[in-house]
Amino acid sequence: MSRAARTLALGLTLVLAPAGAAFAQPTPGTPPLRATILLGPGAPATGVFTAGVPIPITVQIENVSGDAVATTEGFSSTDFFRRLYFTDANGGTTTNKIEEKIHADSRVFMCLSRGRVLQRQAIPVAPIEVLAGPATLPNFFREYQIADVRTLYDLSRPGRYSVNARIPLLVFSLSDPNAIVANCDQVPGTLANVTALSGSSTFFIISNSLEFEVQVPAPQPPTTVASVSPPPGTAGWIRQAASITFTATANGAPVQRIVVQTSGAQAGVQTISSATGSITIAADGQTSVAYHAEDAAGGIEAPQVLIVKIDGTTPSVACQAPDGLWHAADVSVACTATDPGSGLASPTDASFSLSTSVPAGTETASASTGTRPVCDVAGNCTTAVVGGFMIDRKPPAITVTVPTPGAVYAVGQSVRANYGCLDGGSGLKSCAGTQNGAPVANDNLVDTATPGTKTFSVASRDNVDNVAPPITVTYTVQTASDNTPPVTTAAAAPPPNANSWNSADVTVTLTATDIGSGVKQITYSSTGAQTTPSTVVAGHTATVQVTAEGLTTLTWFAQDVAGNYEVARQLTVRIDKTRPSIAGMPAADCSIWPPNGQMVRIATVTAGDALSGLAAGSPAVTATSNESDPGSIAISGGVVMVRASRLAGGSGRVYTITATAADKAGNTTTVTRTCTVPHDQGKK
Repeated sequence: MSRAARTLALGLTLVLAPAGAAFAQPTPGTPPLRATILLGPGAPATGVFTAGVPIPITVQIENVSGDAVATTEGFSSTDFFRRLYFTDANGGTTTNKIEEKIHADSRVFMCLSRGRVLQRQAIPVAPIEVLAGPATLPNFFREYQIADVRTLYDLSRPGRYSVNARIPLLVFSLSDPNAIVANCDQVPGTLANVTALSGSSTFFIISNSLEFEVQVPAPQPPTTVASVSPPPGTAGWIRQAASITFTATANGAPVQRIVVQTSGAQAGVQTISSATGSITIAADGQTSVAYHAEDAAGGIEAPQVLIVKIDGTTPSVACQAPDGLWHAADVSVACTATDPGSGLASPTDASFSLSTSVPAGTETASASTGTRPVCDVAGNCTTAVVGGFMIDRKPPAITVTVPTPGAVYAVGQSVRANYGCLDGGSGLKSCAGTQNGAPVANDNLVDTATPGTKTFSVASRDNVDNVAPPITVTYTVQTASDNTPPVTTAAAAPPPNANSWNSADVTVTLTATDIGSGVKQITYSSTGAQTTPSTVVAGHTATVQVTAEGLTTLTWFAQDVAGNYEVARQLTVRIDKTRPSIAGMPAADCSIWPPNGQMVRIATVTAGDALSGLAAGSPAVTATSNESDPGSIAISGGVVMVRASRLAGGSGRVYTITATAADKAGNTTTVTRTCTVPHDQGKK
């Protein structure tokens, strides 16, 4: 049903009483309906609303006549709450004038025919509906919810309001039983014959009065939000200077200033003369930042407090220093750590130990402990380590030169002990030779008094009591005569190549052995490229360095203690350290002209070597071209022939000639040249 079709419901109610029907007859002064208004759902129990907050009101309409009431059609869905009247504290009344005008309209139709029978005179009729009474339960009751009456009425003024509903009601009594028209062709439904109404009564349904209050809140001061950059990390700590940005929002008058007061690690007062700004907290420690905003109307925000915790300092670690002494085993030192800022991240870091880890069999004067990271709550870390410890886990090294292991000495032969001990760590504490249970100092005689198998031992320990395994030498003392000369072997290093040549210096080691009285000495000399006079070396070994290029003949022999001489032996050492020479190559960057397509000789390559001589296949000659031209290169016996031509579209042909020569000692020489057949004479 349209709004226009419902407008009569607020202004006109028909009470129809046809013959035989039980409809309420209005009692003069007593409306058949009752209106009740009350605060709607969600309203505060105190009835006090803050300005800007919705004001819900509920309107209830109820049939209190005791009988059914015939009214205009659409009455039950009428917007009765639009008939509210609000009185403010000053006596002013607020109504909805537009709705009053709309609902003052009436709705009457003309019935021209009934049951398809044209009426002699058109009947004015109005559609009706029946509101149930106690006899036809349920009794009529309607409730209308207004979520916010401010959308229909101007309640912007603060103060106390009184409101009631005032609904004008016109009630009619029907005197003609035919006043009920049920078969009008133009207007379907149940109708009332308006001209048949013999009497009427006018009522105002006035509801109860409902009071409530609208309050305007007191002016609010500004509101400030603070943000910290960089944001706090673990446990709220920051590891660098922090910037605090303040942003104040006005809740009334414009923001005039932001006042910031700091205390603790960084104390001070700052005023920011705008609605936004920042300060910097750089001091290590906890700083309390109290701040509030003030507006132009004198509004002052309640102070807020922000705690800023800064710790940009790593923990402090203290460990025992090295004692400057040598130790035979790894050492452990005690350490402590403190952090006056955010505190240690791990309580176990307050006290701990560090140890060295030196492998057995090694010695060092600069051993370091293992490392341990120590961090504070803020995330600052340092590494604990201590260096400079002297750890000696290696025993001394023992060498015994005389008596020689396995040597044979003559009875009564003068053989003096020659041994030594070395310790690179804490140093030697002892180095002593012993024989037959008695000490034998270095350079003292060993036992050759009687024939037989003898032993000689050397023991040593260092200053931290690392004990070296004793070295024991076994030798033989003989009384039989010795008529067998020694035998000496020679070993060249590096050995010669397959051509019996060396390309670098050669060291020759002579080693003599004697099955009788033992080797007394070795005598050697050299002739040829390197001349060495006769040289005598005591003992069973001698070393000769040959450095001269050419052929050197080394001659040697050994003598034993009994006076037997070895037959002289010889070794020829061939040394060539000079590279071969190459000749007959073209001049550097040579040019071939004219490009007549003829084969041209550009090189006759030869090679030479004055010492070891050329190796087989030397020199080796190759030639290439940057342009593809089969048959343009011919090489025979070191003679290089090339074609004097080039491609028409190219920039010139380039021949590359490479010659490589090697001598028998392994020295090599490589020479590369290029010859060009230019594109034109100007590019020769």
